[in-house]
Amino acid sequence: MIAPLLAALSRPLPPPSLALRSVWRVDRAHVDRARVACLLCTAFRAAASPHVRALHAAAMGAARTLADLAPPADGELDVRRDTAVALRDRVAAMPEADRAPVLVAVVRELLTDAPDCCAALDRAVRDAARHHAHAVTAEHEAAALALLAQECPT
Repeated sequence: MIAPLLAALSRPLPPPSLALRSVWRVDRAHVDRARVACLLCTAFRAAASPHVRALHAAAMGAARTLADLAPPADGELDVRRDTAVALRDRVAAMPEADRAPVLVAVVRELLTDAPDCCAALDRAVRDAARHHAHAVTAEHEAAALALLAQECPT
């Protein structure tokens, strides 16, 4: 009776990575969108204001954590950078009064369902927008969704 139990206990366990793979699965589409948000937020000048510095720092931290969580494939960062540049250019072409609120709405939408490591970035975006008095209206959110539908379909 004890011999089968000891035999079962002497068998090696499967590697932890195989056992936990399904638990720690990361949705690549959400990670990719979060990477675009990080790239958009790191484009701000770090010396502009304390809130913008906090935004920049949060974006850099989230980008590093995302790289550890789901390492990018070859050429993937180039694709995400191109998407971020296209979004930035489309926002820059808007009337000046709408640029910042639409950019805030774009970044917040990109961070929807992002991994937990992006929570600080989401808070930093919200705080910077609040400090600089950029109220996001329903029209800004609609414009952000339209931009994302065209430039970031994933």
